[in-house]
Amino acid sequence: MAGAGPAVFVALLTACAAPSFAPVADGPLHVDSVTLAEDRRSVLVEFIGGAEFDPNDPCSVAYDGTVEVVGDELQVGILAHRHPKPLPPNTACSAVGYARELVLRLDEPFTGGTIRSLAGEHFSLGSPSP
Repeated sequence: MAGAGPAVFVALLTACAAPSFAPVADGPLHVDSVTLAEDRRSVLVEFIGGAEFDPNDPCSVAYDGTVEVVGDELQVGILAHRHPKPLPPNTACSAVGYARELVLRLDEPFTGGTIRSLAGEHFSLGSPSP
């Protein structure tokens, strides 16, 4: 989604409400890419995850993210949340991965040049814009 304009970021923000149930204990997820918005006030984080959350589907997954500026580095994390409904007996969920994305908002424009995911990936942005 590189080069996505601000309209894409605004449209995605409304679909990224944080769930109210417990995160999966496995820790932050692997991040495939991070795109900083032109105004440097939000990042689009792309990753592979489960089926989009559906209140009636215990195999679906909800995600939320964290973002924090530490020095000149932006740290992002994506957490998966277990569905509150248990799986019915003798049922298994598909292992298919889905392209997922979240937009994480920043309080201030990010002026650094490095983004690190809490799962360990590093992304270089090059020189910040004036």
